[in-house]
Amino acid sequence: MKIAEQENASQAAQSFRYAMKAEAQHERLFKKALKQFGKNKKMDYYVSTVSGSTIAANPGKPSPAPKYSNEQYIKIE
Repeated sequence: MKIAEQENASQAAQSFRYAMKAEAQHERLFKKALKQFGKNKKMDYYVSTVSGSTIAANPGKPSPAPKYSNEQYIKIE
């Protein structure tokens, strides 16, 4: 990320920031699922087409509102 910023590759740097945040989020979701293993309630999961962010939502709820232009949240089936 630092090299991309030094090289003025702003889109690459942003992509790396998104990936870093998304992977930290995935780690938290995974740890929570492991902690509740066997008694997890059913959830729907949505992934951002821009940032890779993953949102857990109660089943039947609408997809999350986009934060960025041209972003969509895709439900994982």
